[in-house]
Amino acid sequence: MFEVLAALALILGIGVRYVGLLVLALFAGTLTIFVISPAVTGLPFHNMAGQFLLKDLALFATTFAVIAADYAKVREHSTEAQPEAQKGLSRASH
Repeated sequence: MFEVLAALALILGIGVRYVGLLVLALFAGTLTIFVISPAVTGLPFHNMAGQFLLKDLALFATTFAVIAADYAKVREHSTEAQPEAQKGLSRASH
């Protein structure tokens, strides 16, 4: 159920960085099975369980991309707002 709510939040753009960090933690926890018990995943040749878990690696990377895109969007908006605020300050001082 958490995964569905997190996906909806990411799609709707609600708290993207915070939800993204929670999703990264979820995927990191899932991926620890590769380190803790590699025999379960069939390393170095992946069995069905290993292939299923390997998708989480792609989703982990995708989550990084989503967080980075959101950060860039927020940063772009904040740099656009700064010149506007500086114009207002310079007019007030004259």
